Amino acid sequence: MKLTKMAGAFALTAAMAMAAVPAFAAPGATNEDQFYPTEPFNANQASQTTEVYAELINKYLDATIPTKVAIVIPGQGGAITAPSSTAYKIHNNTTTNAIKLISINSKPAAGGVFSLAASNTTSTQPTNAHVFALTLNTGSQTFDLDGTSKTTGSVPEIASNSDLPLQLAGNYYPKHTGSNPDVLTAANLTSAVMEIEYTIGIGTTNS
Repeated sequence: MKLTKMAGAFALTAAMAMAAVPAFAAPGATNEDQFYPTEPFNANQASQTTEVYAELINKYLDATIPTKVAIVIPGQGGAITAPSSTAYKIHNNTTTNAIKLISINSKPAAGGVFSLAASNTTSTQPTNAHVFALTLNTGSQTFDLDGTSKTTGSVPEIASNSDLPLQLAGNYYPKHTGSNPDVLTAANLTSAVMEIEYTIGIGTTNS
């Protein structure tokens, strides 16, 4: 499976903040060995060996999946603002076949600062963590990002060289101490607040 991850867009794991990983990174492939002349010394020629490494890919699974997304949250709580589905999407790079979205899984960032809840949550003053109650819409179906895995059997396949739009929406509820909200600081937001993992597979239709 070849997955091109777009940095700076939005979150295979599509995290709401992840480092970009090269689409092709063969282990140990460096170009740092010093070049030495052959022995015995020959002033006119020299030789050196280059080691060639290989990586297996599945040419029928070639997709671009965003690895970073930025959302805006009101400090006092309320509806989030997220990128439009024209910017946040999965693109099928193949020219021969469709691909399909098999499942979506979400989880909060480590550390216990944030937690996830169902989109219909009514808890507006959580006391244990800052809560995100978000949904992800694929154009035909909406999924709660509540920390559990969701199968996506009814989501249409993504035709070759086509996109599956993704739209985030929902609410943020700040953690409270008594009746007062605990305001997030810049230190709380230097890394991802949550991760969204997409699993894709080969579709049933060919181009």
